[in-house]
Amino acid sequence: MKYEGQKFSWFVAFCLLLSALCLPAGGAGATDRGTGLVLLKEAVGPRSAGMGGAGVALTGDQVAGGENPGALAALRGRDFLLTHHELFAGIRQEYVGAAFGNGRRGVGFGFAVRTAGGLERRVGPSAQPLGTFNVYDADFSVRYAQRVAGVDVGFGFRGIHETVEADGASGVAVDLGGVARTPVPHLSVGVALRNLGKMGALNRVAIRLPLSLRAGAVYRSEFASARDHLLIALEMDFPRDGDAIFRGGAEYGWRRLLAVRVGYEAGRDAQGASFGFGIQRRGLRFDYALTPYRYGLGNAHRVSIGFR
Repeated sequence: MKYEGQKFSWFVAFCLLLSALCLPAGGAGATDRGTGLVLLKEAVGPRSAGMGGAGVALTGDQVAGGENPGALAALRGRDFLLTHHELFAGIRQEYVGAAFGNGRRGVGFGFAVRTAGGLERRVGPSAQPLGTFNVYDADFSVRYAQRVAGVDVGFGFRGIHETVEADGASGVAVDLGGVARTPVPHLSVGVALRNLGKMGALNRVAIRLPLSLRAGAVYRSEFASARDHLLIALEMDFPRDGDAIFRGGAEYGWRRLLAVRVGYEAGRDAQGASFGFGIQRRGLRFDYALTPYRYGLGNAHRVSIGFR
């Protein structure tokens, strides 16, 4: 227990360091009108999305590494993934990636494309738009994680490009994160600083990345059979461009074949409850998540196919 306490103290120091990096960019309640690339805020995979987006302390696959690069250290073996995410207003996200780990260190590679088409262009209040335009984002990511003093820490490096109509801008972003087991049995905590970096100007307008600091916990209880489990995840997100966001969810796994998920997100006007499920068999897995949006915006659908 003493050793576990020492590991947890080291992790707390790591969390404070990430907080210090985030605070100069703006507090949790600050509003930054110059923040762009809002699609970078969207979760990549259906698993965390089905639990309200509470993924910063999850481990076990490369999607968890996308939420928190430190999670890759716990990955065992290889993991290949394809995902598709479709929202309202023609917003879509495609992702393909691969990750490899030995349970103590891991590395991952990913390529994501996000598009939004047919958006109305206006310069002020008007009955009719001046026209429509498209938005195109792409990023290539490399992530690495390793267990250090009993804590899984990692970083991710991403090259980013955004195109709006005929104008484009490029930049780089860094993600930092860690996951630690606490002295409390079955309880893990995670923290991640995402989208720390710089973009070039888009049509002479400076772009600031959607920097955010996320912290959360996961409690996982396995039943007597060791093939069923109940997982509860909670998370707070402190973005530079808005108020704090709370996310929470649960996952029930049956016989390592089927997982059912439910979650809720508070702090974003259009979002609330979410639902999902996953099926796994002989190294293949399929995951799906549904997020209903308020105000008649419709539903968001996420699907993924993975192979180990």
